[in-house]
Amino acid sequence: MYWWTRAKRSLGLESKARLPERFSCEEATYEIRRILADNPAINGDAEVMDRFVAEGEVSYFRRGQVLIEQGAQDDNVYFLLSGSVDIVFGNSLGSIREAPNQVGELAATKPGVPRSATVVAHTGEVAALLVSGRTFQQVYNSNNGFRQRLELEKDARFRERIAAGHVAKRHDAWAWPLISCVAAAIAAVVVWGVGNHLLWSQSAALLVTGFSSVLTFILIMILNPAFFWRRCFWAAFIAMITTSWFGRYVLVDIGEGVQLVLGAHAKEVSGLHAVLQMLPFLVVMAICAIRDHAATSRR
Repeated sequence: MYWWTRAKRSLGLESKARLPERFSCEEATYEIRRILADNPAINGDAEVMDRFVAEGEVSYFRRGQVLIEQGAQDDNVYFLLSGSVDIVFGNSLGSIREAPNQVGELAATKPGVPRSATVVAHTGEVAALLVSGRTFQQVYNSNNGFRQRLELEKDARFRERIAAGHVAKRHDAWAWPLISCVAAAIAAVVVWGVGNHLLWSQSAALLVTGFSSVLTFILIMILNPAFFWRRCFWAAFIAMITTSWFGRYVLVDIGEGVQLVLGAHAKEVSGLHAVLQMLPFLVVMAICAIRDHAATSRR
């Protein structure tokens, strides 16, 4: 979901962060208090704001960076000052939360309970006031108004999570396969046109077009955050079968242009060579199966 942003960051192409300057200037305290006042749970409560501002620390994140990891035992609470974050349950996107809301309060109000979701920066930049679980719990226990507002908000979010799950299931049932089919059709048209332009043989054009179409379909389906590792498993399985079949029954002839010779003209391979050829795919499939089991068991 965030691969492009992470790739740019690794290459040093990410734009300069602007939020640190905004929340470190002389007016930063006033700006933080103004944003916290609009938080539904705080609701302008000066006592709560004073405590959080005095003991909290502003943290900064870029798109794709993790604020909270599902299953972790930490209990910090993040009050969003700018930007929005993705709430991810397992491998499924549950909802998007934006400033001036907070994330992570469940672990702070229920010590010992592991994090129920992963929180990832959604926008290019995110600034959040990090409040320790200890401070948050003390305010939660001592301020009745804050506690009541927070409980109402937690109930609303629980209903939101249930609704988001139903929407995600309906969306996943048809949207991603449809998008993948459209992308596969476009890829087929483009590759077929290129093959005709380069004067490929009909068998070569048909095979390469079909392969490109199937590969595009699989890659687009993998981009769906739901059941990512399971989709990767099937992608590796299809790649293994395709590679084995291509090596046994297809021979590329570039003597006079690009031609594919099918069937009896292809070179036979030994059993050991076939096993070694499939071994990397089997390793990848095993890793995907383990990760999918781990992700599913956390839900």
